[in-house]
Formats: sequence, structure tokens, C-alpha cells
Amino acid sequence: METLSIFLQIVFFYLIINTIIRMFMQFKMAKKVKEQALNEELNRVAEPVKIVEEMVHDKICGVNLPRSKSYIIVKNDHEHYFCSWECRQKFLDSVTLEGAGNVN
Repeated sequence: METLSIFLQIVFFYLIINTIIRMFMQFKMAKKVKEQALNEELNRVAEPVKIVEEMVHDKICGVNLPRSKSYIIVKNDHEHYFCSWECRQKFLDSVTLEGAGNVN
């Protein structure tokens, strides 16, 4: 009878230890999955963002350029874009020569 009691105690301790090991392994696996998800999120966030800038057209010389690099004149509530100070000046000279004419 005593051997049966010892056997049952061994089985009981085995089941307890086995359960603890499985819980530890599940915890470790869950932590690893969370770390992988976090790394994937960080990699996705770290991807470069391409900023698309509005392009404008200089009607004097026909050049297309980014709006941030252009010279701008507003005339009759219309914006005119220029690639250089010289093109801007040509536009102003043409408006002056035309007098009251509307250049668009």
C-alpha cells in the first residue's frame, strides 16, 4: 500500500512540474510573439515616407518646378509661378508694357 502511495505522490509531483513547465513555455512564447509584433510595428513605422510636392509651371520659359522653389506673384487673384527672378521680371515687364491688359 505504501508503494501505491509513493507512486501516486510521484505522479502528482510530475503533473505539477509538467504543468508549471508548460505555463512557463506558453508565457515565454507569448512574450516572443509580442516582441515580434512590436519589431514589425517599429519596422513598418520606420519606413520612409515619400512626400509628394506640388509641381507648378513657369509660363515664361515653360519649366515645371516644385512650388516651394518657385517665385510667386499674385495678380487678379491668380498665382503666377516663375523658376527664376529673371522670368519673374520678364512677366512684370510684359504686364507693364501691356498696360491694363490681363496676363494669365
